[in-house]
Amino acid sequence: MASSEQVKLIRQSLDVLIEKDAIVELRVPRSDRGPLGGLFNNIDKMANVAAERSGEVPGIYFTLNLLKKSLAGRVTNRLAQLSRGEGVRDVDVLRRLWLPVDFDPIRPAGTASTNAQHEAALTLAQECRQWLRDLRWPNPLVADSGNGRGPAICNRPA
Repeated sequence: MASSEQVKLIRQSLDVLIEKDAIVELRVPRSDRGPLGGLFNNIDKMANVAAERSGEVPGIYFTLNLLKKSLAGRVTNRLAQLSRGEGVRDVDVLRRLWLPVDFDPIRPAGTASTNAQHEAALTLAQECRQWLRDLRWPNPLVADSGNGRGPAICNRPA
């Protein structure tokens, strides 16, 4: 069972990233039941489901970009097993809202970055952040996964 604090933190993050009344896909690519996914229009339910799965799977993802309202008939506000090719596709995106940029160091799969690689990735992310700001983009969100993979920035054009 997820803690209320964990759900609250996830919900606060989703409030920053997700448009009001948006349809969002939540996906768990690797679970003990295979890939899971589901469309949500209730962000509270999505935050609860994400919190419940947190820590028991390697990763949980959600769509950042605005999905077409025509997907409303597929909204279930829960996860279900996905077959190959199921889930949201590029053609389901109405409009791009965010520009995610990831700064993972190049290294063998399944290995964490060294301290030097991680610092170099942080430096590059800050340089990219400044470059985008110089182009008059709004200040990006900057996140460091903390798992040795490296930082990422995510920017939403004005």
